[in-house]
Amino acid sequence: MAKGGFYVRLGNGRSKCQHTYVRNVAYAHLLAAKALLDQKPRVAGSAYFITDGPVSNFFKFFDKIVTGAGYRIWPKNLWLPQWLAYGMGALSETVAWLIRPLHSYTPKFSRFAVIYTCNDFTFSSEKASLELGYHPKYNEKEAMEKTIASFRRHGKTV
Repeated sequence: MAKGGFYVRLGNGRSKCQHTYVRNVAYAHLLAAKALLDQKPRVAGSAYFITDGPVSNFFKFFDKIVTGAGYRIWPKNLWLPQWLAYGMGALSETVAWLIRPLHSYTPKFSRFAVIYTCNDFTFSSEKASLELGYHPKYNEKEAMEKTIASFRRHGKTV
């Protein structure tokens, strides 16, 4: 939606989330591979959450990326209640299902997008820290700067 110049926030605006910069994920993979090669106990078959650190507000986080990538946030204070957004997502999915025999269409606005945007998603990477020695290689500021630079370098189609 931001690409078209229209940026709507969903829900009450208080959802919390954690993000992970892709290079920190790659670094965690390298640490896991090293731990497997070193035959560290408990690593094989284990699952790890990898995060860049503290919990943040979903919209404050994405506002930085949206504006940094060159989009404008307009209208500034448009909030769509979760129940209405969810209904719109369901309607969008129903339309896609109905026209499927004639045209393949995947809606960009879905119930999943509403649920993901309006609920808290936080994780602990403590296990990865203890067992793999993981600590983010790139801090929040660096990660945000590199992410925005990537959007600017590759255009607004990313």
